[in-house]
Amino acid sequence: MLQVTLLGKFDVRLHGKPIVLSSQPAQVLLAYLLLNAGVALRREQLAGLLWPDSLDSSARKNLRNTIWLVRKAIGDQYLMADKTTVTFATPPPYELDVAILEQPVESDSASLVQAVSVYGGDLLPGYYEDWVQLERERLRDVFERRIQLLLDRLAQEGQWSEVQRWAEHWISLGYVPEPAYRALMMSHAAQGDLSHMASAYRRCVKSLQEVLDISPSTETQALYQRLSQGDLPVRQTPLPATAPPLVTEAPPQEIQFCVSADAVRIAYATVGQGPPLVKVANWLSHLEFDWQSLVWRHWLEGLARYHRLIRYDERGCGLSDWHAADMSFAAWLNDLEAVVEATGVDRFPLLGMSQGGAIAIAYAVRHPERVSHLILYGSYARGKLQRNPSAAQILEANTLVDLIKIGWGRENPAFRQVFAALFMPDGTPEQLRAFNELQRVSSSPENAARIVSGFNEINVTDLARRVTAPTLVLHARDDGRIPFEEGQLLAALIPNARFVPLESKNHVLLADEPAWQHFLSEFYRFLET
Repeated sequence: MLQVTLLGKFDVRLHGKPIVLSSQPAQVLLAYLLLNAGVALRREQLAGLLWPDSLDSSARKNLRNTIWLVRKAIGDQYLMADKTTVTFATPPPYELDVAILEQPVESDSASLVQAVSVYGGDLLPGYYEDWVQLERERLRDVFERRIQLLLDRLAQEGQWSEVQRWAEHWISLGYVPEPAYRALMMSHAAQGDLSHMASAYRRCVKSLQEVLDISPSTETQALYQRLSQGDLPVRQTPLPATAPPLVTEAPPQEIQFCVSADAVRIAYATVGQGPPLVKVANWLSHLEFDWQSLVWRHWLEGLARYHRLIRYDERGCGLSDWHAADMSFAAWLNDLEAVVEATGVDRFPLLGMSQGGAIAIAYAVRHPERVSHLILYGSYARGKLQRNPSAAQILEANTLVDLIKIGWGRENPAFRQVFAALFMPDGTPEQLRAFNELQRVSSSPENAARIVSGFNEINVTDLARRVTAPTLVLHARDDGRIPFEEGQLLAALIPNARFVPLESKNHVLLADEPAWQHFLSEFYRFLET
């Protein structure tokens, strides 16, 4: 029996004996294969994942050596490898803590305890690869939903000492979970101990202030007031008979690489069935983990519902090369052209979001025979410094770039929180946290600063007047990132463009807001014309 622990630490045991994998790439490879057990992973994908800064030939050689190390450590029966793919074979018996956490469970306390007890902390602590960061965030969300359900069940059963035990476990992991503090407050109040109830509230206030520089939510404050007055809330709705289903499997997609005009490697992915739909790269993307993101998954599922969706990571982001000398508008346009050529599509709708809209416009003018429909969401023709800015606006634009250089890569999310609030002011704490983490892992501070500086200088006003493709322009009325007026200007510049305002404050529309469904209905209605 192979037993592997990835949550809170990296530990491998075979027949109960510790296995030493001293090579970090070997540890990462084994972890990645286990988390994708049964899936045939392409060698070039694995090589690019583990050695993104190496030449293809060097990365492939390193991968061969690393596969040999893993096989030597755990035996040949677990790895299946051929010239193109590597697979962790599922038939041989093995035990993985992540699989126990994610396994289907009933909502009774015993099965929930089994699931959450394996969570000893974040996935692979000390590892900072892009995919680890995003998978870490997803698994943390799985754990938090399940331990919340456990606390609810224990409270319903009146097992207050167990409520305290698991609430403290949640807190001990280094997070600042308000639901855990609320559960502590409830348990102490239910037992008539208002002193410890108040102490739990003070701990919550202090932790939120020190870690996130925020105050407790209205819900937490209201609970404290009620409990202080001796009013113990009674649950009004029954708990579900079973735990809510977890979305753990991403739709199948194929990730490949092509080379742009200046030899920069661009990662692109295809998913879905039907006629092609090409989406221009937008900032803050990661092909591999967008499917698990609270920010992007509903976008990708919606766009791939009736189409073969083709998308790619911008240079300097995600799985594309991070070390690109040229971050110019011309280079971004070349990258789109390289992806279209690599996929072999002839005529297709083209979707541009945010700055991707300007690139889509340039492509549609250069290749009018290929673009059947042009859809622009949250886009603009003029970057910040091309809008006749005032001195204050110039200072603001330059300050945001400096802010990125200073704080983008830090563990403390305070710097990146500025951008999360601009992109999704109505986001839930979980959505903002997911967006914040995606910022950190999708690009380096240096690349992020260079990319934003390039956005500020975009100007396609002349090109927009030359677009001949049928065009739909959509824009959130209270977009905090791109002014609504810039969307109106864009629609006015493009001949016969149709403009659709969306009632939202969010630059990235959220799955549960009406504006998202409005976007989808307008999007598909337009493609039918």
